[in-house]
Amino acid sequence: MARKAWTLVGDLSNGAEARAVPCVGRAERAPPVKVFEYEAKPVVPRGGAVKPVENAGCDCVGSCGPRCPCVCRGGEANAYGADGTLTNQRIGNFVFECHDDCNCRAAACRNRVVGAGLKLPLEVFHTGTDKGWGVRCRDKITKGTFVAAYGGEILTQDEAEERGRKRGDEYFLDCFAAPPPQPRAAAFLVIDAKWKGSVARFFNHSCVPNMRGATVYVESDMPRLAFFALKDIRKGTELTWDYKRTQNETDGVPCLCGYANCREGLL
Repeated sequence: MARKAWTLVGDLSNGAEARAVPCVGRAERAPPVKVFEYEAKPVVPRGGAVKPVENAGCDCVGSCGPRCPCVCRGGEANAYGADGTLTNQRIGNFVFECHDDCNCRAAACRNRVVGAGLKLPLEVFHTGTDKGWGVRCRDKITKGTFVAAYGGEILTQDEAEERGRKRGDEYFLDCFAAPPPQPRAAAFLVIDAKWKGSVARFFNHSCVPNMRGATVYVESDMPRLAFFALKDIRKGTELTWDYKRTQNETDGVPCLCGYANCREGLL
């Protein structure tokens, strides 16, 4: 007989998200509330070297079309369809969203998805395996839907190297500041979700994932690593993404996804 899963924490985000993020598990299992501070989006740590540059807002009226300056920075067409889902050809590319400094009407603009925050009902649960905690959806998810963004502390490459030596790099995600209008290289950055992070810090790896990341910029050149559904996902399914390490980069950390075509290594 399966043991009952209890609600251990009603909302891990403590109100930081528009939707509560409950944590469920066996009553005797301690929830992961003391190991990190919830942060919905990337933030610069106190004394950090990263200096965000604000993105200019658009002057569009009502909704935004393909000529919107925000849309144009990411390409020649809207990144999102009329239903708010990310179009297949845009997954993996830079996306620039409208934000609070834009003139367009938020309720009508289709170019405001990641910036609007978490909308889906998710829950953190213990997988019952060596994978530890994971995340699953409490409702079905349509292909292309925004799921969650990777919150944490945003660091320069030098800061990340120093921090990694001192306390580990298992929650690091590489990213880039938004390409500036003038021709120069975008800054290489790292988001560390070990001590501060969002629900996305609990997403596990899979060699056959149901989500994929995209780099999204909202109010500044600071990147948000946003996860979108690669396919329709059934209610109650664990949400995973591919950490994209090659066979030579696995360093002996085994993958536990269990799929037949598993690469067998994780980090």
